[in-house]
Amino acid sequence: MFPSMRALRAVEAAARHRSFTGAATELGLTHGAVAQQVRGLEADLGRRLFERQGHEMVPTNACAELATAIRQILATLDAALRQAGGRPSTGTLTISTLPAFATRWLIPRLPGFTSRYPDIDVAVRATQELEPPGRDGIVAAIRYGRGPWPGLAVRRLFGEQLFPVCAPGFQDGRLPERPADLATLPLLRHPRQPWSPWFQAVGLRLPEPARGPLFSEMALLLEAAAAGQGIALARAALVEGDLASGRLVRLFDIDCPDQFAYHLVWRMAEDEDPRLAAFTAWLDEVTAGPPQDDRLHSDRSQGR
Repeated sequence: MFPSMRALRAVEAAARHRSFTGAATELGLTHGAVAQQVRGLEADLGRRLFERQGHEMVPTNACAELATAIRQILATLDAALRQAGGRPSTGTLTISTLPAFATRWLIPRLPGFTSRYPDIDVAVRATQELEPPGRDGIVAAIRYGRGPWPGLAVRRLFGEQLFPVCAPGFQDGRLPERPADLATLPLLRHPRQPWSPWFQAVGLRLPEPARGPLFSEMALLLEAAAAGQGIALARAALVEGDLASGRLVRLFDIDCPDQFAYHLVWRMAEDEDPRLAAFTAWLDEVTAGPPQDDRLHSDRSQGR
């Protein structure tokens, strides 16, 4: 018997949030209803789909693969229904996000969206200001934080891992061999990306750096690192290209999950916008993969 659409949606959302509560909030269900849908599908398949680890419901490998397939099927179905209903996805879709995320993650992937939805023109507004959806034609925004953002619908995309990077020629190629070596080296700083969580992850009893170059934007921080000016604490998604090209190198094998994650936010009045539906479905596909650790820490701001 083919599982219900409600069960498939519950599993997909729970895998993405690593939480039945997060899935319930997104789907407008109770925690118990999501758990019931998951248990029913597990019974049909004869295997567990989630394992509890601390406060998280971690998808098994089989569940992660299933969730990816569900996202792809839902995206195809949504596009077909809109086409059949005479609501094709056309027009300009204006997205607001932070400059570093726009240049280092979103723009390299946009050709995949435009090839699938050639009638939608994406306008990217990259700014440090938190421009709200609804202002100046902005349909949605990709924000980095933990939320909530009052008055907006929120869809979690993925979490981040933090680790140090530097230029391969930093100090004439004499790169630090141990985390403790960072105590005497120039550490580049960002006001919303403290070093303390990574220090704690590697067991270093170092205070938060109070001296050294300070950059207001993550892209500037990473450019300074690539120029050999010091060591940066990088977000994994923002340095994929630099690591692949060798422009930056990763130091050590130890990373730590950031307290924040990337989220798509929009006004609830835009729920039926076919452009937004297409973009959301595409984001679900390109962010699918092994679930990323997104454990949250307390006493921090809600992010950007």
